Amino acid sequence: MEDLISKKEAAQVLGVSEKTFLRRVHDGLFRSVKFSDRIIKYPKSEIEAYIARQRAGMQPDITPIEAERVVRGVLEAYHFDEDTASSLEKVADYLATLYRKEGKHE
Repeated sequence: MEDLISKKEAAQVLGVSEKTFLRRVHDGLFRSVKFSDRIIKYPKSEIEAYIARQRAGMQPDITPIEAERVVRGVLEAYHFDEDTASSLEKVADYLATLYRKEGKHE
């Protein structure tokens, strides 16, 4: 089981306010694990990977949420058939997974 931390702990590790941290969660930079309406935790490994990328000067070009919006926009604009649309959604999910696990886009 991966280590989970509170928003307060995550914000402290990142050196930002809790409000800034929550904005980054909303932007898709960090995943949350919701246990109840009041208890939400964040994977410590994602926070540490983000810090490592920052120190190495690696900035993601696009967040997973932005990637999903782009794919959905393309799907709506070009009216792909169901199989193609499903494939493109899988690509967006795969990119989001790569971003979360490795901090890379390939």
